[in-house]
Parts: sequence; C-alpha cells; structure tokens
Amino acid sequence: MKQGLVVERFDVKDKNGKVLNVVFRYPCMKDAVAALYMVNSARDEAEFLGQRHHETMKSEMKFVETQIENMRKRKGICLFVEIGGELVGDSIIVPTTFDASKHVGHFGIMLREKFTSHGIGKKLMEKMLQLAKKETRFKIIESSYFSENERSKKLHRKFGFKQYGVFPNQCKLKSGKYCDHMFVYKVIKKL
Repeated sequence: MKQGLVVERFDVKDKNGKVLNVVFRYPCMKDAVAALYMVNSARDEAEFLGQRHHETMKSEMKFVETQIENMRKRKGICLFVEIGGELVGDSIIVPTTFDASKHVGHFGIMLREKFTSHGIGKKLMEKMLQLAKKETRFKIIESSYFSENERSKKLHRKFGFKQYGVFPNQCKLKSGKYCDHMFVYKVIKKL
C-alpha cells in the first residue's frame, strides 16, 4: 500500500447536473487536517452515525496513523473519498478486538450528506470489499446500521450481507427517537 495512492477515479452528476470528479485513495499522514474537518462536519450533519463527538487533531492523526499501519500489516483497508480536492468521506475495514476473530473485519463508511444518493457509497463499498478480499487476511466482514437508515439497509442487502442480530432500541437519533441497531455480515473468502 502506497500512502496517497489513487485506486479509482470516476465521474458522477450532482442533483443539478454538475459533473463531480470522484477519487478513492489511500490515506497519508498529511491528510489529518482535512480528515479532521471532514469527520467533524459529517458527524454534525448525519442522523445515522454512531459517533457524534468531535475528534481532535491528536485523535485524527492517531486514526490516520493506525489505518496506514493496519494496511501495511494487511490488517485493514482505508480509503478516503475526494471530490474537487476536498475530502468528503471515508471507509474502513478494521480488525475486531477479539484474538479469536482475527479473520473478521469490521466495515464502516461515512460520506458527507450532500454527496449521498449519487452512487458513490455503492462504488465505495464495492471497492472496499474487492480490496479486503485481495489485500487482507479477512474472511468475514461484519457491519451494522441503524434500522431507520434505509440507504444503508439497501446498500448492505445489495452486496449480500446477511443479518445476524438486532439490538432493539440501542440507537438514539438526534430527534430523540430510539431505533434498532442491525448487525450484518458477509463471507468474502472460504473458511
């Protein structure tokens, strides 16, 4: 894995017909400032993210450093999403915390709200699963989403994730309403 290496480029049109040049690339340490702005902005605007607190420069630098190290050791994948030179999202597959489950990676995806519903998330998940299969030791990918998040539900189903659990009312939305937390998995390599 080369830091900052572009792994995919494509164009999409926004709601007004403007062409957006989308880049998926690996992170590098100099991304920490832009990543900090992106993650804190996404957390402010998104209804369905489990983490809502703001990161600090120290915590974001540690995040980027950890993702780079995980990829170097074939223990994870991280891609940043760039549009017009601005970081607008990311996706990770990271190891679980259990020693007995080193063959399982946990998937996460985050995209700034104004860039959703353009097919970017679909392409990002597809690329992440391809890279996980090729560049990691993971055999199973686990993920989760809020039951009220229809986009995430459709995305996981499209890629063949199977539900293995529901935690009733685990997630509290910004509105104060509670919803279920859905747990899903996908086998990507023979066990």
